[in-house]
Amino acid sequence: MTSYNIEFEPLGHKGKCNEDESLLSCARSNSIGISSVCGGRGTCHACRIQLLEGNVSSPTNNEQDYFNTRQLENGWRLACQVYPRGDCKVLIPLESLTTLQRIQVEGQEKAIRPNPPVKSCEIKLSQPTLTDLLGDADRVIETVNKQHRLRCDNMDIAAIQTISPTLREQGWHVNALCRGKEIIALNKPDSPALG
Repeated sequence: MTSYNIEFEPLGHKGKCNEDESLLSCARSNSIGISSVCGGRGTCHACRIQLLEGNVSSPTNNEQDYFNTRQLENGWRLACQVYPRGDCKVLIPLESLTTLQRIQVEGQEKAIRPNPPVKSCEIKLSQPTLTDLLGDADRVIETVNKQHRLRCDNMDIAAIQTISPTLREQGWHVNALCRGKEIIALNKPDSPALG
C-alpha cells in the first residue's frame, strides 16, 4: 500500500499517511488532535483544514455542500473526507484543533506589545544656580514632562526623601520611574526597573 508524507501546520508535525486513510485518521495516529464530533461522517464540519501543498482526493458531496467554490479552490476541506494522493502540507486552523493542541499554538498568532504601568525615563537635569532656584522635586517633574512628554504632577514621598542625595551622587543624570502622573522612584541611569 502506498503511503505519503503529510506535514501538519502550524504544529510542524510530520507523519506518514496511507492512501486509503483520511487526513483526520492520519492526524490522530500521529498524536495530532483535530476536533471531530460526527465520527468522520463529514456532518459536524469541526475538522476543517486547508491544503497548502500536494494532491488529495476530489471534494465529496458533504464538502461541496459546506464550502463554497472559492473556499474549495483555496484548499479548504474536511479532514475526515479527504485522502492523500501524494505528499501534502496542510494547515489546521486553531478552531479545528482540540483544546490541548490549541494551547500549544494559540499564543503564536499575535505579537503583544507590553504596556507596563511603570515607565522608565532617563533624564539629565540642569543644576540649580543662584538665578534658578527651582526645588529638586519640581526640577525632576518639569524635566520628565519636557523630555518624555508626560504629565507627571507629583512625586511619591519615598522618592522625595532621597531625591537630593541621589541627584547629586549621580551628577544630575538619573532614571525616573513614573506611574501614571506620579514619579515613584529615582535610580542610577543604567539600573533596570524591577518591581
